[in-house]
Amino acid sequence: MSTTPVFSRLAVVAAAFLLTLAPSEASPLIFAQPTNANAFVGDTSASFKVLATGDASLAYQWQQQPVSGTFSNMPGETNATLNVSSPTLALNGCKYRCVLTCTGTSAGTLTSAVAGLNVYAAPTLTPSVSLSTTSIPANSSSDVTIHITGLNPGDSVRIQRVLAISCWPLSSDMWVRWAR
Repeated sequence: MSTTPVFSRLAVVAAAFLLTLAPSEASPLIFAQPTNANAFVGDTSASFKVLATGDASLAYQWQQQPVSGTFSNMPGETNATLNVSSPTLALNGCKYRCVLTCTGTSAGTLTSAVAGLNVYAAPTLTPSVSLSTTSIPANSSSDVTIHITGLNPGDSVRIQRVLAISCWPLSSDMWVRWAR
């Protein structure tokens, strides 16, 4: 029977997983790379983020690569998160990356993975809807046909059935409805 105290065993196990980095190995280290972002024209922004560690001098510099160009620094974009304000179709396909630099005791530079920006135009449709009937008797199993025009092929439409709707006229041209 062993007489080794439990605490000694725990210390040995914990020590086996301890990782110590020498100063030359402690230059910037990226924990989470930026990922592709999707936005619609009219959105306030699209964001990219890099999660990294380094010494107190850790600096960020985001770079952009136009669709047919090379990476260049984005002036003033020196934070862990890059917010591309008001994305336009001209930015669709641009690539982004972050260059991390430490200048202190663990000097070094590391460049993040590249992430792309996809910008989509919101459809400008004015669909119209017509119904095959304007009223259905209570407790009826009648079918209603809904005709929707003005949509592109593949556009999705959500039709929601509302139960127990009551309507009554307030005047000849105004109706009030509520769902119970």
